[in-house]
Amino acid sequence: MKKNFRIIIGGVVCLLVISIFITFAYFKKDSSEEESEIRINLSKESIDYNNKAVKKIIKRIKKEDSSFNKKEYKLLYNNVNEEEGFGYIFLKYYINNKIATSKEYLISVNNNIVDNIELIGVPEKESSKVNENSICNRVEKFEKEKKKESLYNELQKLYGKNSQLSISNILTKDNKINLEVINPKIKKYNEKYYYDYNENKLSYQVELFRDLGTYGNAPLVGDGEAIEVIID
Repeated sequence: MKKNFRIIIGGVVCLLVISIFITFAYFKKDSSEEESEIRINLSKESIDYNNKAVKKIIKRIKKEDSSFNKKEYKLLYNNVNEEEGFGYIFLKYYINNKIATSKEYLISVNNNIVDNIELIGVPEKESSKVNENSICNRVEKFEKEKKKESLYNELQKLYGKNSQLSISNILTKDNKINLEVINPKIKKYNEKYYYDYNENKLSYQVELFRDLGTYGNAPLVGDGEAIEVIID
């Protein structure tokens, strides 16, 4: 009877040891997968939020910042050197999907392996102290009350007096810049609202692009002038 009892005890101990070993092996595997290198080819893969490597990057960011929400960030990338697998991925933070900011995650890729993930453009823990509703309200007020006049004044500084240009026609009905009345050489523009966390500065910025003629039958557009208006 004692012999049978010892056999039962021995069997139970063996099962416990095996169970512990399996559990340890599982967590060890899970941990190694979590900390393993992230491989990504910027020249051959679709770099978006559905990319497996990008998902792993987001997972690592969330370990440091649980409030991270990919819907608030725009993903861009720059494939600097295709042969060496060197480049960068940028996750740029936008307030209310409208106001660009200096806050972004910079992901360095070397030899098609992510070698660094860094938060830049914002003093540590300062972004949480910013009143984003106040920033949105300032932008809304600027658009309603000051955008036309500010644009008119800045364009007058750049191109001088223009009989076609007036405060009343400087914007189209959908609040876009009316290129037809600015300068015949300006064919394209980019505009944005931008908040700089480091300087605590909100601004309205416009890039104007000049007509450089054509190459064959393709139109060429190059850099022109830039406008920056500080929003109070």
